[in-house]
Amino acid sequence: MISKIINVFLVLIVMLSHTSFACEQTFRVSAADAWPPFSFKKGNDYQGIDIEIVEAVFSTAGYCWQYVSYPSSKRALKELELGNVDMLFAATKTDERSKYAHFSVSYRDEEMMVFSLVGAKNVDYFSIKHLFGVSRGSVYGRDFEVFRTFCPDCVVNTNNVSERFGMLRSKRVDYVIEERITGMNYIKTLGLDGIKLLPQPVHSEGLKFMFSKAHIKPEQLHKIDQAIRSNKELIQSKINSTYLKK
Repeated sequence: MISKIINVFLVLIVMLSHTSFACEQTFRVSAADAWPPFSFKKGNDYQGIDIEIVEAVFSTAGYCWQYVSYPSSKRALKELELGNVDMLFAATKTDERSKYAHFSVSYRDEEMMVFSLVGAKNVDYFSIKHLFGVSRGSVYGRDFEVFRTFCPDCVVNTNNVSERFGMLRSKRVDYVIEERITGMNYIKTLGLDGIKLLPQPVHSEGLKFMFSKAHIKPEQLHKIDQAIRSNKELIQSKINSTYLKK
């Protein structure tokens, strides 16, 4: 009996030691509930390519993660600025965001594309007052920001991809700007043959991890950067083999 108690005690010590030393810090990571194929919730679990990348990078760096969710990227950015969340993935670096956040090296590329209904004329859409469905809080490059300033009523902010494409299908907007893989995945998954991808990207950018300055130290960010570099081949292979299949 005594030996059994000792054995149980030793097992508990090992478990506690593993818990204590398995990761140096746990970061609260903002994750999207409905942004396939990059981040989406299935039951109680988060899945998607960006989720897999975050977990691979953090595991390599020796950090743990805890997911939290907000209704929009704009809200998530505000919570990071306030220090209520530690990290956002798929982030674009801007001067304004750099005031309150540190950025990792790029971990994957993003192409923002224009989608329209089949049959719509391919015109110079930034020179005419068309309605665009976009993601609230996302960055679409200099040309689009000039257009938004010129015609703020031409931009309809939405919270998720289904809302944007739903507005396009019902002709409440003329165009949707969406990340290439996200848009093509949505069209393929739902079997939408009435929507087409226009050929010219609106904006291309290397996406980064965005950390609250209040919750990460320079040496920790350096470890994250090293972990991203060491996982680059895995990241690209995952994108190519899983999400760019014809």
